[in-house]
Amino acid sequence: MRRFKRLLLSLFLVTALVLAAPIIFVSTADFNEYKETIAAELKAASGRVVTIGGSIGVAGGIQPPTPGGSSRLNGSGKASARSRKNKSLLQRLNPFE
Repeated sequence: MRRFKRLLLSLFLVTALVLAAPIIFVSTADFNEYKETIAAELKAASGRVVTIGGSIGVAGGIQPPTPGGSSRLNGSGKASARSRKNKSLLQRLNPFE
């Protein structure tokens, strides 16, 4: 019985470590160091100039991130009527604001 308890405790601790390690990594990593790399990869994939403004972070929890901010595609800053409508709809659907 004592062996079983020790095995169960070891299994619990290993599981907790495996689940906690990625959470700790993501919460402590600074993703702003990769802005230029992300923009270059997006430019290579889409063929458009990408500007990432503001801070890059990871949001957790039940509140979804709201679209928008200061990121731009082609640097135009002009949003189509459809994208403005979608942004407005998403902001109205967010019950946590």
